[in-house]
Amino acid sequence: MIGRIFVRWGVLAALAVLSACANNSACTAAPIAVALPPSPLMVSPAPGATGLPTSGFSVQIAYGSGGANHETLRLVDQNQQTLQGPAFAPIVPPPSPPPNGPAANEQAAVPQLAPHTTYRVFVDGASPTFKPNCASGTYGGPFSIDEGTFTTQ
Repeated sequence: MIGRIFVRWGVLAALAVLSACANNSACTAAPIAVALPPSPLMVSPAPGATGLPTSGFSVQIAYGSGGANHETLRLVDQNQQTLQGPAFAPIVPPPSPPPNGPAANEQAAVPQLAPHTTYRVFVDGASPTFKPNCASGTYGGPFSIDEGTFTTQ
């Protein structure tokens, strides 16, 4: 009896998996298994920093992908206005590791900012197993990591 229940649920699960891609003819290639790097970590400016200029600096992150996930910078101010920044790029040459904490290895220049404004920093990207032709929610997908805030002078 228990064996029949497991077989029945196994068949239902297999049919559900097959039907998930049935409506998406482009969803045919198998995803590539990769080890996911740890989440990006904002190194500079330090989360919660204040008195930053309104231009002329970069957000720097420590991230194991080295830009392979096409991460982009997104800033959201206290009025929920979004500023889309550029893609993160490797820092060349990489900086020396600080005495406490990871060294930044990617950076993105901030766009022109408003004075006396607090911005929440997001790193947006797509997981390494994301397949753009597959249904949403399958094989990884977009991610958005909240890195904290900084405030301009």
